[in-house]
Amino acid sequence: MNPKWNSISRLAQRTQGVITASGIKTAATEGRITATHDGPGGKWLIDTTDPTVMEWLEQAQRIQDRTPTPEELRAENEELKTRLKEKEDKLEAALKELAETRAETLRLIDWYARRLTVSDAVKPHSRLTPPVSPKQAGRCK
Repeated sequence: MNPKWNSISRLAQRTQGVITASGIKTAATEGRITATHDGPGGKWLIDTTDPTVMEWLEQAQRIQDRTPTPEELRAENEELKTRLKEKEDKLEAALKELAETRAETLRLIDWYARRLTVSDAVKPHSRLTPPVSPKQAGRCK
């Protein structure tokens, strides 16, 4: 077969995403593109130098050029996984800090609650002096 001429199925493969085989056949039967037919039940051969067909082929090539390769997709996937892991680590660290802050707050609330329930014999100013937390004790040394 002359490379200038393609069957409908071959042209449909080359123009995937732009036009279907039935669209090509319709254009050929209506005379919108240059094509020949081998008689009843015969094959259609489409001229690939026809301006309309060339436009379809160019559009398909642009689509093909924009489509990332499997290697590019894998690299992008790995990059996304890495960024997700970094965000998970930051979130985990923030949650740990929040838990520590909450535990310290609950410890102080508990300490104040116990001091407020102590008998009146304790001096009022000594009842409300909070203890030094382990975090604060490290700063005082």
